[in-house]
Amino acid sequence: MKIESERLIIRSIEKGDEKVFAEMAKDGSLAEVGFDENCSEWIDDWINEAIELDKKDDPRIDYIANTICLKEDGKVIGSVGTTYYEDAAKIGICYSIGAEYRKRGYASEAVKAFLPYFFDHYNEDEIAATILVDNKASQKTAEKSGFILNDTRMYKDIYDDEEQLYCFYTAKRNRNIFYHVISDRPKTAGEHFKVDEEHPNGVYDRVQAETETVKDIYEHPGKYEGTELEHHTDVALRELALERVIGRV
Repeated sequence: MKIESERLIIRSIEKGDEKVFAEMAKDGSLAEVGFDENCSEWIDDWINEAIELDKKDDPRIDYIANTICLKEDGKVIGSVGTTYYEDAAKIGICYSIGAEYRKRGYASEAVKAFLPYFFDHYNEDEIAATILVDNKASQKTAEKSGFILNDTRMYKDIYDDEEQLYCFYTAKRNRNIFYHVISDRPKTAGEHFKVDEEHPNGVYDRVQAETETVKDIYEHPGKYEGTELEHHTDVALRELALERVIGRV
C-alpha cells in the first residue's frame, strides 16, 4: 500500500524499518504501542511477523503496521495501522511518531490520510481508538482526525499489567449524500434547491424527472446509506448530481 499526504508517505512495512523503530524506542516513548526500551532484543522476530500480516491484509485477524515516512527525504518517522480487539470484536487504529518528530502535526496528518484508505480498502464502517486518559497528545490527534469520544473507563489493554483509565473513541465512514443542482456550489441533504425553465438543452426536463428522488433524499437520507448514486456533470451546467462522499458523520 502507499498513501501520500502533503508532507508524508504511508507505505507497507519493509525489512529495515524495525531498526529505526528500535532506535526510536530506546527513550521509552513508544512503550504505549508495545515497543519497550529493549525491543531490539525481539524486534527481528516482530518484523517477520508484521510483514506476513501485511501480506494477509486482514485487520480482523491481527494487527497491520504501516510505515510513515517524510516525503522530502524518505526518513522513517513512525507507524500507523490497525490493531484488533478480540474482546470487543472491533478494529482499532494504532499510531506512533518518534519523539524527535513530534509536535509538528505529523501524527494527525498521517491519521487523516489513513482513515479514508481504511474505510475504502477494507469496506469497514467504523474504527476505534483506545487512548490512556493521561495521553493528551494522542487524544488531541484522534479528535483532530475526526474521532468522537464515546466513553472513559477502566480497561486492561494487551500491553498492560493491570487495568488503567482509558478514553474510547470511534470514527465512522460518512454515508451522508451530497449533490449539486444547477449550481456552482455543492448542496447537502436538507438544503433548498431550485429548478426553473431558464436552463437550455433539456436540463430542466431531466431535473424535473428526478425531483421526486431528490425530495425523498432530502426527507429520508437514512434510506440511502451505503448507496452508490450515479453522478452526472453537464459541461455548461451542473445539473442534478448525486454522489457519496467519504468523511466523518
